[in-house]
Amino acid sequence: MVLSDEERKAKRKEYYSRPEDKAKAEEYYASPEYKAKEYYSRPEDKAKAEEYNSRPERKGKKKC
Repeated sequence: MVLSDEERKAKRKEYYSRPEDKAKAEEYYASPEYKAKEYYSRPEDKAKAEEYNSRPERKGKKKC
């Protein structure tokens, strides 16, 4: 069974709006393991991400 985009978004929204799942996500993002990860810690990775996010098609997607 293949879900349409709208159905997938609705299911995801329903799942992540449940209180127990919100609490689980908050707990994960507050954990020391998550905070210890250094995303984009290398200068070349930062530059690559900045270049990618500055593309016109990416900016258009971010507005949605």
